[in-house]
Amino acid sequence: MKFSLRGPRTAAGQVVAFLGCYVAAALIAALMVFVHLPGDGAVIVVSFAVVGALALGHLLTRYRLWLQVCAAFTGATFVIVTGYAAHSTVLAVHGDRISAVVAGVAVQERSGNSTTYRYALTTLLGVPVPGQLVEDSDELAIGEQVEVVVDRGGRVDPRTTGEVDAVGPLWAAALIGFALTALVAVLAGPVTLRRQRSR
Repeated sequence: MKFSLRGPRTAAGQVVAFLGCYVAAALIAALMVFVHLPGDGAVIVVSFAVVGALALGHLLTRYRLWLQVCAAFTGATFVIVTGYAAHSTVLAVHGDRISAVVAGVAVQERSGNSTTYRYALTTLLGVPVPGQLVEDSDELAIGEQVEVVVDRGGRVDPRTTGEVDAVGPLWAAALIGFALTALVAVLAGPVTLRRQRSR
């Protein structure tokens, strides 16, 4: 049995469908900020969302391979950075800046020789801070003081003040990724339709 998925019949429809796949993946990345999965669970879910957007976008549009590769890079940038920007936005709006102390660290080895460090924090008075500060470096030592932003409702993990202050540039990078993905789709749509109709 051969599976077939009919995509939009107009260039504009293909552009909308293609971008819709990546927007849906970006929404998943943003929502994962509120889901506390163990280990790299959130990273895995977002990775599947990006791959799903790429696969569904290909099924709906049948853009040429090199255009799909370009869109994969720009679309993945849009999706991943949107997740970071959403996290920083929640903390910028609903967070409190506090001085915290590193109380513990869990080191998690990943494939590809990368390591994630999950820091447990307490306030200066010794009260545990909800969530974990997740970093890609071991720059913090137990007992060291760090400035972080903590969500008042405990919905998202804390982040350093520098990461939260970068919310503007993060959204700018996400918009650039979206714009480049849209440009690929706009350029590819008419060419793909002409190729399909000539068959």
